[in-house]
Amino acid sequence: VWHDSENIPNNWLSVFGGPAWSYNEKRKAWYMHNFLKEQPDLNLHNPLVREELMQVAKYWLDFGVDGFRLDACNMYFHSLSLQDNPPVKKNGAALDGNVQDEKNPYFSQQHLHNKSQPDNVEFLKELRSVIEEYDNKYLVGEIFCEREEATTNDYSRNGYPLHSAYNFSLLVNNRPDNHMSESVKKFYKISKDTSWSFSNHDVVRVASRWKDDQPTKSRAKAYNTILSGLPGSIIVYQGEELGLEEAKLPTEFQFDPFGSNIDSPYPGRDGCRTPIPWKKDALNGGFSSSAPWLPVPDTHLAEAVDVQEVDDASVLNHMRQLLSLRKDSEVIKHGSIAFHTDENKVIAYERKLENEAFLFCCNLGNSRYSYPIPNTSELLSQISERCSIENNNNIIQLNLEPGGFAVISM
Repeated sequence: VWHDSENIPNNWLSVFGGPAWSYNEKRKAWYMHNFLKEQPDLNLHNPLVREELMQVAKYWLDFGVDGFRLDACNMYFHSLSLQDNPPVKKNGAALDGNVQDEKNPYFSQQHLHNKSQPDNVEFLKELRSVIEEYDNKYLVGEIFCEREEATTNDYSRNGYPLHSAYNFSLLVNNRPDNHMSESVKKFYKISKDTSWSFSNHDVVRVASRWKDDQPTKSRAKAYNTILSGLPGSIIVYQGEELGLEEAKLPTEFQFDPFGSNIDSPYPGRDGCRTPIPWKKDALNGGFSSSAPWLPVPDTHLAEAVDVQEVDDASVLNHMRQLLSLRKDSEVIKHGSIAFHTDENKVIAYERKLENEAFLFCCNLGNSRYSYPIPNTSELLSQISERCSIENNNNIIQLNLEPGGFAVISM
């Protein structure tokens, strides 16, 4: 996207700090970049550019890929009017769920003109038509927007034009003990195939982000239990299956421009991007024979894959059992969801299909919690911890100790 003028075209900002425009001396023109200046935005208003992108998509589809994960997929078009973005109102919309540092100037504006344009949806429909020429292909898109619910509705209502929208509402810094049900139900109404995650490459690892006084290993299992039973698609970020915490890296290994370009105490995202520790005693944790871009922290070596594989009670083996249940269960893949509670730091929801059901429960509080369940209930003990079922005056109840979690077949 080029603009010929002496002065910067407008007040649009880059996510990574500074203006969204840089001047090119050779061409004597400004070019647009929503992110780094080394990442210029393509002009998708040009039909030749759109056609070239469709040819690129076809190349990879012919090559055999299963689909595409589209980054910031609502930021492909800008308004040709080049109007200034207005400032955020004092009592305006809440910031995105994945915001790490509210001091980032980017979030001082309402981004009305540099993203989420009507042309963007039409482009995704065009890409979807290309996808439909192939069997069993999939489009999942990341929507980076302050108005996530409305934009998700435009981009993935009933699985179109995106098959699934990557959801940010559970990537918040504060654990959503009391509003998880609201978030899930809200987006489930838009599409039954919303993509859910607790961690990704842009946020502090969930084991650290939601850390409390419970052991990290126990909490990691609890969070994986909650995630594994959600409807639609779940996205497990590398290391989440090991219960890895955020890496603390020395300054020389903090490369992320998000930390260095913005005047804030936030060190950037490198701490969640370190390599997987495959072998405890191997060079670089078994990740590579030469030095990787980021080091494997010593604290992660104790949680290496080879250590966890031989421990029946490890986070890794627990996660494998959860994913095996999800893969084999039509109830979890296609059933409805109903939240029983997410109050008092207890999250409980039921997945149901015809006469089969599973109850997923986690006690994230500091006191025991008892919950009535049907007489025919069966505790899946291999993936449940710190819990029990008892008959109390002919009432069958599930008891969850602090930090306890359970999956019940009903």
